[in-house]
Amino acid sequence: MAGPATAAGSAQGGRVLQVEIRSPDGLIWSGAASTVVVPATQGSLGVLPRHAALMSSLEPGLTVVTEPGGGERRYVTGAGFVEIAEDRVLLLVDFADDPARID
Repeated sequence: MAGPATAAGSAQGGRVLQVEIRSPDGLIWSGAASTVVVPATQGSLGVLPRHAALMSSLEPGLTVVTEPGGGERRYVTGAGFVEIAEDRVLLLVDFADDPARID
């Protein structure tokens, strides 16, 4: 696995997270993030760079990805799993969609 990702200007000493959101239909989104908040089974789980390695199940809910420049991506995600390791966050979910598209 590659070393930690870096980008100038992030809040964690230049470190950022590399995030992938995947469903059975394929890749939903991939990119750099300064923070990720996911709907874990035991409550919301916030992830910053240098987070300890972790795997957790996910409940359906809102996933929020904050990009290094401050932009925010929001997804309504289905049940699934998250894996966090070495500044990488992988979400494997049943589905992911833009909240504005859901009735």
